Amino acid sequence: MKESDCSALANFGTGSQISMVGRLPGGADGDIEQRPYLNGSFLVSGSALCGGRAYALLERFFAAYAGRLGVDEPQYTLLNRLAAEGVDRPLDVRATFCGRRSDPLLRGEIRGIGEDNFTPEGLAAGVLYGMAEELHAMFAAMTPQRPVTTLAASGNAVRLNPALRQVLARVFGMAVKIPVHTEEAAHGAAMYASLAAGLVRQDELGDFITYLEE
Repeated sequence: MKESDCSALANFGTGSQISMVGRLPGGADGDIEQRPYLNGSFLVSGSALCGGRAYALLERFFAAYAGRLGVDEPQYTLLNRLAAEGVDRPLDVRATFCGRRSDPLLRGEIRGIGEDNFTPEGLAAGVLYGMAEELHAMFAAMTPQRPVTTLAASGNAVRLNPALRQVLARVFGMAVKIPVHTEEAAHGAAMYASLAAGLVRQDELGDFITYLEE
């Protein structure tokens, strides 16, 4: 993150994480943990088991239907378009399809279904809201050192799906920043190695991060 003291990071892979500099006054709770960070500070991280995997599960559902129609190809392009059209009328989806670390037996739910909202668009957008809201609930339980004003987001799910970026901005109530560099983990490892080797100072690390919006 470019300004780590006032930013949070949402990452979507198979699972998903929300992280920021801070402390856990009550200790780890199964879904949220505290990890060592730079110069005696701590990184608080909340992890969801079914992050991008929730959207992949939905794509598999639509692909199976398309396959019965004789269309044998991934459905992500169509699904992303449907989600974008449904962001204002989503279904109420709890995207815990794989449970939680604190409750492995928990499963997802789709609530509030009616004749006016039971649409592919509402379902696609609802899954994205469910993914974002699970991370936001963990974010709300964290204790930042100062107000968080920027949400950085990484992973192909946010990079390739504008609807997810829009949903994240709405749920978190702040701008979403996408790094220019696509291999975020490798980039971060190189930055940390440079810091450990004494090639850069900690206050210079932000110079190595650029967001697409800039």
